[in-house]
Amino acid sequence: MKTTKILLVLAVIAFVFASCSKYEEGPSISLKSKKSRLAKEWKLVSLYDANGDEQSVVPDWENNYTKGGDYSTKVYGIEQNGTWEFDGDVNLKITYELSGGGATFKSYENYEIIRLASDELWLKDNNSGHVTTNGYELRFEPK
Repeated sequence: MKTTKILLVLAVIAFVFASCSKYEEGPSISLKSKKSRLAKEWKLVSLYDANGDEQSVVPDWENNYTKGGDYSTKVYGIEQNGTWEFDGDVNLKITYELSGGGATFKSYENYEIIRLASDELWLKDNNSGHVTTNGYELRFEPK
């Protein structure tokens, strides 16, 4: 009877941990904070359209996130700098300034984090008119 109770408690604990993931694709549990997992240089390795079909052409795209909140990106050789922050549990907000015609204004990019592990970053692009189309999934690996 005692063994049954112990097994039941362990099963409940395993179920709770398995269902606690903030991100759709995990990880279920991590000993590192989400900031520590994100803060590094990433390179885009695969791209999926809104239907889940892998794209044959992957843009030359690199992102760098620092623990201090600085952000830099390089897409097709064009560099942009700004800041990043978590917006709730599963959203990533990037802010940078654009200049042109004598004016400077802030621009924002919003992504849903689907997976954030030490060796994988999967983002859903929620921006229209960006490098990818709204709904695309971008998969990055450490550079």
